[in-house]
This record gives sequence, C-alpha cells and structure tokens, in this order.
Amino acid sequence: MYNPSMFQTLRDPRCCGCLSLRLGSGIICLIWAAFSMYLAVLSFQNSSLFFSYMSSAPVMVYGVVNLILSLVSVGGLVILIVNVSRYVRTLSHAIFVCVFLVLVDGFVNVILFITSETGFHTWCINSSSATISQKVNASITAENGTLPDFDFAADYYNCHNLWQDELKFGIIFYILMFAFYIYWARCIYSLSVFRRDNPTSADFRDHMNHREPGVPMMGVNVNVPQAAILNGNPGLPGAYPNDRNVIVLNNQKPRSKTTKKKEVFSFRNIKKSIVPSTVVPLQTNQLNVPFIDQTRRDSQFTIGFRLGPDGNIIDIENAPSPTPTYINASQHQQNLKRKSIKEEQYPHEDEDGYY
Repeated sequence: MYNPSMFQTLRDPRCCGCLSLRLGSGIICLIWAAFSMYLAVLSFQNSSLFFSYMSSAPVMVYGVVNLILSLVSVGGLVILIVNVSRYVRTLSHAIFVCVFLVLVDGFVNVILFITSETGFHTWCINSSSATISQKVNASITAENGTLPDFDFAADYYNCHNLWQDELKFGIIFYILMFAFYIYWARCIYSLSVFRRDNPTSADFRDHMNHREPGVPMMGVNVNVPQAAILNGNPGLPGAYPNDRNVIVLNNQKPRSKTTKKKEVFSFRNIKKSIVPSTVVPLQTNQLNVPFIDQTRRDSQFTIGFRLGPDGNIIDIENAPSPTPTYINASQHQQNLKRKSIKEEQYPHEDEDGYY
C-alpha cells in the first residue's frame, strides 16, 4: 500500500511558494480573523462593503457567517501554536465549512442585488432628492430668503450608472474572494495532511494524555503470547485472523472422493502362532504359516504389525494374511479325530456318542 511518508520530498511544502505551511497558515488565519470581523461589523450596522443598497435580512446573514469565520480563525491561531495533528485536522474541516458558507452567501447577495435594480433606483432617487432639498433649504436660510447660485454641475441623479458600477465591483471582488479563500483553505488542508504524515513531540504528548488504559504507546513493541497469536485474536497487534473453522490436512487440496482404501485393523485375523506341543507335530507338515520360524515363534508376526523399541505399533507393509493355509485339506481331515462324549450327557442308548 502506498504511504506518503515512504517517499520524502526534497523540501517541505510551502504556502504561497515562500512560507512554510505552519507560518503561512497562521498569517491566513490572522487575515481571516481581521477581515471577516470587519465585514461582520459593517453588516450589523445594516451596510455593505460592496453594495450601497440591500435589504437588511441578507446583510445580517452575511454578517453572521463572517463572524463565525472570524472566530474559527482566532481559534486556528491557537491550534497552530499548540501544533497537534488531530486539532489541525479539525481546524481544516471547520475552515472548509465556514468558507463554503461565506462564499455561498456572497453569491446569493450578488444575485439579490441584480434582481433588486428597481428598488435600488427608487432608493437612489429619494436619497438624492432629500440631499438636494436639504442643501437648498440651508442655502436659502443662510442668504435671508434669497436663492443662491445653484451648482448644476454636481451629479445628483446618476442612479443607473451607480448600479452598474456597484454590480461590476461586487462581481470582481467576489471572484477574487473565491480564489483567495479556496487557496487559503487548501493550504490549511495541506498542513493537516503534512502533520498527519509527520508526527512531532506534541502529537506524542497528546497521545499520552488521551490514550485509553491498557492501550500501548505509539512506537512501542508489545510482546504478545504465541498462543494468543496462533488462536487468532484480531484485537491484538500482529495476530492472525481467527480461522478455527478451516482445517488443513498435509497442505493438500480437499477431494470429494478418496480413491485410496482405508486400512482398518481387525482382530479376525489374529491367530496364535505358539501351538501346544501335542498339536504341533500334526500341523507342522500340513500348514504353511507365513513369517514362521522353526527356531523362533513370535506371535507379533501373525497379526500384521510389530511393536517398536519405543512401544509404538509399526505396520508391516505387503504382509500376507497371517491366517494359516492348509496344503492338503483332505489328508488333514483324516488326521483329525472326533472327541468322545461322556455317556451321561446322552441318557438314551440309541444315540451315538459322537458329534
């Protein structure tokens, strides 16, 4: 994943091409605090810096949003002095919101001034007429009832041109304000990004003061038990994900059907290899018992496995069935004798004594 701190630039980013971001952001906040407060004071006096005539409601709203921007800028000066990364990020968000409100309200005021041309003309004519009447009355009183020479060169009625000039000035000033405010807001945002990728001692102290109990400090390695890592605890640093439901056998792909027949141990094939001495002479010549040694008779060869030195069971591969195989079954049947039954078991005389 790309991390901006992995690639260090040749120099730190600059504000206006010559100032550091922190110093430039401080100057920007100082300008905003003073200029926005000035616009707010004018608006609360029911006057505007750009337009001579406008209704009181838009002017008051414009004063409120400029007052908010001024207060946020004053707080920004304090934040830049403290120089904590998370506070700078909060300042950047607040500045963007305030700038958005100021620019939107300024654009609305321009639209309202364009649509109120008739009201502006009425206000302009009435204001000019009142001024002329006041001047004439003052002159008559001063000259004891005689009409003095009137200065007709003075332009008292030029309302239409005045409206056009104020509209041009308002649009140009709004464009300049839009450009400067957006650039200054982006400078503070760049400072927040730079401070996020380059923490300082102030960030470390703030983390120490606000970290929760039990949470390790930044940059400190934590010894996690191996059992906690293997069992899967996503809350611990360096822990593997919890995958208890996944079973991996010999790192092989799962198969739907197994082709290899599973060998199952059974006690059906277990036979004693050590035979009583009375029977051995009869079967030694008739039976072919695998793994039998005349000098050594060991019962562990007749069940397909043997015991190792450590006590573990070792399977014998490719071993034939330990069941004895008769060479000549008919001859062996002749050598077998029936066991006699005692007479008291059969009280009737006509029954045979053999089974």
